[in-house]
Amino acid sequence: MIEYLQLAAILKKGADNQLSLLPLRQDTQSYIQSDWIAQYDKFVNNVDQIEFDPNYKPEPTERFRIDDYELPSWLEGLDMQSIVRLREIDEKDYRLIAGVVAIARDNQQNELMLFQNFTASKVIRRSRMFFRTHDGFRVPDNTTLTLDSKLSAVYEPTNQKLLFSSFRTVNSFLPLMDYYRDASEQEIKNVLQHDIFAPEDIDSVATNPNQWSKKRFALLRDSELLDKYSAAQIQACSLDYDVSITVLGDKIVFPSDKVESKRLLKFLCEERFKGAI
Repeated sequence: MIEYLQLAAILKKGADNQLSLLPLRQDTQSYIQSDWIAQYDKFVNNVDQIEFDPNYKPEPTERFRIDDYELPSWLEGLDMQSIVRLREIDEKDYRLIAGVVAIARDNQQNELMLFQNFTASKVIRRSRMFFRTHDGFRVPDNTTLTLDSKLSAVYEPTNQKLLFSSFRTVNSFLPLMDYYRDASEQEIKNVLQHDIFAPEDIDSVATNPNQWSKKRFALLRDSELLDKYSAAQIQACSLDYDVSITVLGDKIVFPSDKVESKRLLKFLCEERFKGAI
């Protein structure tokens, strides 16, 4: 059982994420708390915790475990007292939400961090939503947010343990790349030779890349994302992000420029466009 739950949005702003409070009315808090308790119980009870392996796909009853996980600086010190002092979220920042974090307490009064993934599809504009009232349907006064029906991760600060099911999902709002493997030069070339890419210069990208790029090429290869979406879909959903994607025919031009190639890799590996698709 968990109790006392407060929510904050994880915003993608600049190099580091930022947190903004999601203020809840008391009746809303009670409803959400009941729902998240059920999600927490399902996430942690009657499951097997296994050491994280990027080459393994966990079963529905398994959770990846990372021991001694160090929180990023923007999450350090977040607790019951500090979360309610966060700046309340502005509607203009809704499109920047990458995840939602809740602070709660377990039966032993230990604090927990509960996480849900958040994608662009969970931001519902006024023109796309209406609800029933006593005298008919009406649109809400403001843009509406929806939450997920399941947790993506749980962090236990007392022993620095992180539990999660999907690396790719959680990596979109928590930094996990340090725990991923490096791609070899040949694996990088194989990715660049995928049918969706038209690389400007394979050798310049694949030869002596830094570790940041090696890990993201490995993640891109393992995700099979390039087989699931077309170049046009990916380009259309990149317009709100700090990346410029050029499409020739049905292929994405993979730039040889290091800055531009890094932006493209970052966008593809963070799973930011899937909700919009």
